[in-house]
Amino acid sequence: MTIRIISFGYGHAPAPEADLVFDLRALLRNPFHNPELKHGTGLDQEVYDHVRDTPGAERLAFNAVATARGLAGDTGADVTLAWGCTGGRHRSVGLARLSHELLLGVGEEGTIEHRDVAKALLPAGVHNRPRHTESESIRYTADVVSMPSDGDNYISAQRARIAELQSRPDRLTREDARWLLDRLARADWYLEELRDRIDDAGSLMNTSYVSSALDYTRWSRGTPRGPVTANANLPGPR
Repeated sequence: MTIRIISFGYGHAPAPEADLVFDLRALLRNPFHNPELKHGTGLDQEVYDHVRDTPGAERLAFNAVATARGLAGDTGADVTLAWGCTGGRHRSVGLARLSHELLLGVGEEGTIEHRDVAKALLPAGVHNRPRHTESESIRYTADVVSMPSDGDNYISAQRARIAELQSRPDRLTREDARWLLDRLARADWYLEELRDRIDDAGSLMNTSYVSSALDYTRWSRGTPRGPVTANANLPGPR
């Protein structure tokens, strides 16, 4: 008898035929929302460690493997264990890997297949936000920006400097150029952030995210925008 392990993404196709299917979409934190991990997969050690370190992940994998082994032993039949997340690249791959390692660790026969790991990333709006509260240092994309208390004064000062530079375009210094490039990078980062927020708000129809997106839109109408409060573990403007 053999235990077969499959990872897959609900966003690509329905769950494969399996005896045990675990839906991780709302249960575990999503590496897709961490810019440093987004473009990796659960086959990459950094992503795998992130998934494995998510509270509850190891317990879930251990219990799933124990159940699969029990079924195989009781029935004498092959058992298929499937792990699903949104895109089939991060969480499901990580849990499939962990399950396979646990299985091999007790001397059981097992196979592993990653159905969707090589497929392209799905759009941001397809990825569900977690239901649980993230208490660790890494925050999700839609939560990393907060409005500064002196934002209006900051924007006024930035606009004044831009106007001053526009008045002497042929006399820009290296410092002026660096400052302008920094503002351009900030603007690009904020635009991507806004797109993700609106995607998530629209797809989930979650009133808290809709409100957040609208507030962010109002705050972002000034160019360039004020400073952000972002976790040091995330890339982006400071």
